[in-house]
Amino acid sequence: MKDVRLLFAGILFGIVLTRSEA
Repeated sequence: MKDVRLLFAGILFGIVLTRSEA
């Protein structure tokens, strides 16, 4: 369960970074 949450947080963080850069 902890891994899933970490993975989801990582994906969200990546999307935010890409959106901010774009």
